[in-house]
Amino acid sequence: MNGVRFFCDTADALRKEARLLTRVAQCESDRENLLWTGGRSLVAPSSIRHHPQFEFAVRNSIARGWPVELRPSGGGIVPQGPGILNLALVQVTNTAQSRDSVYFYRVLTDVIARAVDCPDAVSVGSIAGSFCDGKYNVAAKGRKLAGTAQRWTSRRDGSGDYAVLAHAVILCAADISACCAAINDFCSGLGVLSAFNPRAHINLQELLPDNRDAIEHFASMVGIHEAEPAALN
Repeated sequence: MNGVRFFCDTADALRKEARLLTRVAQCESDRENLLWTGGRSLVAPSSIRHHPQFEFAVRNSIARGWPVELRPSGGGIVPQGPGILNLALVQVTNTAQSRDSVYFYRVLTDVIARAVDCPDAVSVGSIAGSFCDGKYNVAAKGRKLAGTAQRWTSRRDGSGDYAVLAHAVILCAADISACCAAINDFCSGLGVLSAFNPRAHINLQELLPDNRDAIEHFASMVGIHEAEPAALN
């Protein structure tokens, strides 16, 4: 995996990820990777479009400078924009071990943990007050550093295997306060009470010495190491 791709329009990045998943599902490839960042936006699960106040909330969010894109998977609302990095790993479930969804979460969390210079401070689990909270958040010093998700689709070769898109959103040097405010405002437009707390999150930049660029650092670590799982405490 070489370099980080920039997508001005987040929808283009989501379509690119979908194309990579299709390539593996159609047996054109066994493995695809993408590391990307993009323009400022919010990404929400597609099911949210059925909310009666969805259009109102989207218009208000756009007016505040946060367009809203939809993804086919579930979960919560996540921000995109400067200082936020996305890692997409697509591969085949070609062993009994890797048919387990936990395996792919461990692949993601291990890659992220390797990029942190204080690995003893890294853990996996839910973080109260964080956006898109989940069981497989990567936390550092008790604060959310990254969120993870998966999307599975049957492979077209009749093998019973699946193509899996394992995805992580990593906070590298984001304006976390602005991100949380944007999601809280969008939820308010939906008539949904939320109180996502900036203090529940942490940037990778805060964990690196010597004022290193967090995105460049993470990209270099992904390029050095294979994405193999290892247990995290």
